[in-house]
Amino acid sequence: MNAVAEAQEGGPELAAAANFRASLHGMFDDLVGPLGAQNPALFAGQLVILYDDAVAAAQMDAAPGAAQTAKTHSPRWCSRQVRDSSRDRASTGCMSQMKS
Repeated sequence: MNAVAEAQEGGPELAAAANFRASLHGMFDDLVGPLGAQNPALFAGQLVILYDDAVAAAQMDAAPGAAQTAKTHSPRWCSRQVRDSSRDRASTGCMSQMKS
């Protein structure tokens, strides 16, 4: 975040950040696809935000457990995002892919 905020227009930091963000969004798109979400693009975007929040909390609050907290509290939310309301399927499919 700091590198992007401090980068000059057209700087290599911006290209590197854009590539990373595209890769991150692509990863979540790929993870969400097989889950049968009613709105896969929205769901993938929400997971990116969850990921970003966990990373920011870990860095800003010196809370290395932030990712685990997000992973622990997300299965119920995740299960609501898929057509098949089976919690087991959603929890296994979505959360097993998220590494802490």
